[in-house]
Amino acid sequence: MQVIRYILASFAMFSAVPIRISLKQEDFKYAGVCLPFVGMVLGAAELAIFKLCLYFGINNPVISLIMSVFPIAFTGGIHLDGFMDCHDAFASHSSKERMLQIMKDSNIGAFACIHMLIYELSFFVFTFLLPKKDEVLLMLAVIFSLSRAMGAFALLNLQGARNSGMGKALKDISDKKSSGYILIFEIVIIILFGLFINLKSAVFIVSGAILSYLYCTNKMKRLFSGITGDLAGWLLSLSELVMLIALNISTGGIF
Repeated sequence: MQVIRYILASFAMFSAVPIRISLKQEDFKYAGVCLPFVGMVLGAAELAIFKLCLYFGINNPVISLIMSVFPIAFTGGIHLDGFMDCHDAFASHSSKERMLQIMKDSNIGAFACIHMLIYELSFFVFTFLLPKKDEVLLMLAVIFSLSRAMGAFALLNLQGARNSGMGKALKDISDKKSSGYILIFEIVIIILFGLFINLKSAVFIVSGAILSYLYCTNKMKRLFSGITGDLAGWLLSLSELVMLIALNISTGGIF
């Protein structure tokens, strides 16, 4: 079934999960649309990790550390790599062309390291503070899938900032019009799922998602007049952290 191949193509492109079947170029036509499915599986895996750790009597700090690191292992760090490249570029305060060149550079800079450490430490702290209840941890699936839906929507619908790279390749092969409608439908379903689990948490998470999307897309347009794959990864990563903080606020994890 072709839909299964689209989903497998998304996993092949945006995760470290080994896909053993041969995929054709046409299978990646809706890889961006299927990206939220990667987030759903990641969220389910996080809940399974928590349950497994509880079974073996592992303490909360270690559980939180594992749950903070696992998303990087699951995705192969593809989105965090974009997050880091963007912060190297932002810190240069250079022209658009120079920042795009920095983002394309495979070498890692000091600002990328600093922001990555801040990001991962923050992710660990706010994972540690989360009340370890099933309905709260289920909201992680909402966060991981919603962030990917927003990242894919931005990548496929905003103007491209350069004429090369993975983001450009995905934009070129995708059916942008139908993909946009499908992603909007997926976002609505994800939000409804979150509202069904916990109304208050879902409202906080969606508010964080909207603020993150508006902030990131405004900065992209202002600095780059468009989007790249790295910028989509930055949006995805930042929105996940903001939504995790929002989930903590809604569940009393912070206050």
